[in-house]
This record gives sequence, structure tokens and C-alpha cells, in this order.
Amino acid sequence: MVKQSSKWTMTIYEENAGELQVRFEGNSSKTNDLLALEAALRGLRAWDIEPHFKDGVSPKKTKRDWFLPIKKVLAKMNPGKGKKKKGTKTDIKDQIEMYRRFNGSEPEEIKRVQVYLPDENCPLVALGEGSCPFIGYSSAKTNSKGEIDKYIHHFGEEGGEKPRLYVTCPPPGYDRMLVIYGGDWNIEERDDGLLWLVN
Repeated sequence: MVKQSSKWTMTIYEENAGELQVRFEGNSSKTNDLLALEAALRGLRAWDIEPHFKDGVSPKKTKRDWFLPIKKVLAKMNPGKGKKKKGTKTDIKDQIEMYRRFNGSEPEEIKRVQVYLPDENCPLVALGEGSCPFIGYSSAKTNSKGEIDKYIHHFGEEGGEKPRLYVTCPPPGYDRMLVIYGGDWNIEERDDGLLWLVN
């Protein structure tokens, strides 16, 4: 028995400059269905039209069904959480050293979590209409008493291009992530031996 997952309204616009625009509108909480459709359309293999013409009379309404190889798409979009690759755990000594140099302290805990990284089937969504002007974080790296200070880094202070802020739209079961991407910012080592965001 086929189970309905979501319902979308499709609008087709007339060709303009050799292009045909097709717009899908529906519930944003079911965006993953639309992303799966976009990926599956690349493998469109058959369709059926109903109702069929009878006695040469054109029906008032028509329905078209697409049959898509969705299994491969779902496997890529929503990998099993319990599956682990064979081999040893990733060596994270470089990441630990970077944490030390950026924060001036040892990490209190190391968490290993499974995240869903964006790809062509699950793209990033820009937040806001422009660039990301600044980022804030808390650290005790320059406080002699070990107290937490707040730092605000303004992007583009030296004239470089500012990055943009994006959010991921992962399949169900995965947390969203905020991603700052692009721009001319960098990580630089200062005279104190600590790492700092620059530009």
C-alpha cells in the first residue's frame, strides 16, 4: 500500500528565453521530499497518464504518475545511524592541538557525533539577505584569572570579503547546523602563540 508523505502544488509557467519554469509549493517541514524528488528525477524511467481518452473525447482532468528509483536516493540522503565503517577511529591530535592554541586550555571533553553534511541533494540555505558581519564566542585564553571573556570578531575589517551564514536542511533524525562559508577570513598565529580569527 502506497503511503502519502507530503502534498505539493505544482505550477508551470510559459517558456521565457528558451526556459520552462516549474514551481513546487508546499509545507516547508517536508522539504526533504522535494529534495528527494529533485534527485530522483535524474533517473526518471516511466510514467502513466490517467484517465485515458475514451471514444475520442478529451477528459476534463488528467493525472500523471512518475515512477522513480527512489531507493538509491534515500540511501544517500538518510544513511543508517547504526552503520560504522571498519577500521580505527580517526586520529584527532591535530584538532586537539588547534583547540589548545585557539583557546589556551585543554579540552574538557571530546564528543563523537554523527552529523549530516550538505551535498547537491541537501544544499545549504542562506540566512539573511547579505553577508555575515561578525561572530561572537567566549574564551578564557587571555584572562590570567581563567575567567571567561566574550570576543566579537568583525569580518571584513581589513577590507576583505565577508562570508555568508547558512543553515543545513538534513533528513529527519539529524540536527541542523549553522555554517559560515566564504569570505576572506583566516586563522592566524600571534606573538602570544595563540590562534586568532583575522580579517
